[in-house]
Amino acid sequence: MKPREIESSASERLSATGASMTKAGNGAQRLAIKLLSGGLTILAIAVSIDAIDQPATGYLKSLANDSIIATAALLAILGSPVPYFVASAVAFAFFKFERQQTIYANRALFVLLASTTAPFCADILKLVFGRARPHLWIEQGIYTFRPLTNSLDFSSFPSEEATVAAAMATTFSVLMPAYRPTFLLVATVVALSPIMIGIHYPSDAIAGALVGLTAVSILGAIFRHCAFELSKTQ
Repeated sequence: MKPREIESSASERLSATGASMTKAGNGAQRLAIKLLSGGLTILAIAVSIDAIDQPATGYLKSLANDSIIATAALLAILGSPVPYFVASAVAFAFFKFERQQTIYANRALFVLLASTTAPFCADILKLVFGRARPHLWIEQGIYTFRPLTNSLDFSSFPSEEATVAAAMATTFSVLMPAYRPTFLLVATVVALSPIMIGIHYPSDAIAGALVGLTAVSILGAIFRHCAFELSKTQ
């Protein structure tokens, strides 16, 4: 091998090694950021449960009127998994079997799985924590957790509306990143609406958002690992 070829080969190996180290470093940095964000979110939940939930809920409940209640009822539609599940199931069947367009079928499947796994996780956690609903505190002074209590009155934590809103905002941000700010804004409004009418505490919404974001992040990693294309640029 000629000296110039040896030099070129060594340079390529060094470049490849440098790229691998940079990629590993970026991956570690992203992981550290995610862990820090998760830790701060859990801390915010604990602080809210201890010092914010009761006064905030009492104050916001006093402000509720017919208009706010009606608006919250409309926003609750966006916090339900049903419309996302139905629409994505129909879209998946159409693109998978009628049009045979793999990428669009994968995108529909991504939405379908996000709309089911995230609220399922929230339902499991509701049973595990068994948190009393705000109306029990307002009416009877009951502000507690009763783990494994299978009752609607003890299913406040986390908020399913916030879970679904965060999950769908994350999902659609992956599919249509240009509209991410809009999705996040809508998700925030939907997550806050149950708090305004005393159905959930603020910490319920924060926890729900964390569950939704985490569930879809894991789902996205699975899709990448299994090479399910979600866009033509992948």
